Formats: sequence, C-alpha cells, structure tokens
Amino acid sequence: PGRSRGGRRLSECQVAPGKGFGFLSFASREGAEEVLHELHERQVQGWPTPLRVRWAAESGGVRGQLPDGPSAPPRGGGGSGGIWGGGGKAAEAEDPRRLFIRQLCPRGDGRARLHEVASRYGRVEECRLLETKGLAFVSYSHERDARRALQELNGAYISGLSLDGGLSVKLAEVAR
Repeated sequence: PGRSRGGRRLSECQVAPGKGFGFLSFASREGAEEVLHELHERQVQGWPTPLRVRWAAESGGVRGQLPDGPSAPPRGGGGSGGIWGGGGKAAEAEDPRRLFIRQLCPRGDGRARLHEVASRYGRVEECRLLETKGLAFVSYSHERDARRALQELNGAYISGLSLDGGLSVKLAEVAR
C-alpha cells in the first residue's frame, strides 16, 4: 500500500495466500486501468496459466459480482479504481468441505461472528474473512457439515453479518 509506479498510486493490496487471487485498489481509476491493461494475460514464469485481471466492482449493491471482460469499467462512477486478479492456478473442481461466501457486510461483526455462525453446522477448520471485500472462505472438517451450511446459509439474512439480499454461498473451487 502507498507504493507508486509511474503515477499509479496503490492504496490497498489484499492477497489470499494459496487461493490464487488478490485485490488491488488504486488512488485513481486511471492508475487502475493502466495496471489492468499491463497485467491482463501476462505470462508469469513458473505459472501454467497467464494472469487474469478484471475490474472489482459492486453490481446492484452486491459485492463480488464482476462485469464481463477486463475492459469493463467499474459501475457507480468516479472515485478510486479497484481491480482483482488471479493466475497460476486454474480452477479444477469444487472442494466439498470449503465454502466461498459473498455478500457479507463489510462493517459487520467480523471474523468472530462469521466463525460463530459457521460453527453451528460443524467443526470449522478455517475461517478466512476479507472484510473490505465482503467475502470469506470457511472450511469444515466434514463434507456433510459444509453441505448443510451451504443449504442453510445460502440466501439467509443474518443480522450484522450479511447484506440485505442475504448471503451468497457456494462450494469453493480447488486450484490445480
């Protein structure tokens, strides 16, 4: 954060270690656009696939839904630009014990609240929250617990945790 290269001031950097993606926020939309075009489809030595870089945007008030294509500008006008990207790991299948949860309230009760709610369905092995992005990953010890949590939490409104439209929950993808 705060690093600058050629007038493109990076204001925030969040990486999900081992997950194959991250988020970058820039002081200006123009800076984000330059980096997006510079990095999209770039081949990185040692990675089997090129980087895929897209705009990170809210769509209809729902975090995590992205417009198609790297050149689609973020909706909602002005302000800083944000992009997300991943590479080096292509999705192969779904992990039957790991959930990807979106539409979390960015100012909610945080990780402790999410862990409390997720634990109602079984033993939680991992609870990783990217609070400013409104998304999380939750891993369970058993597949049956993850399936039950998926069925119960998908679409559920939980005060202080989810946005008004309820949680969006699916099985997380496994990277190869």
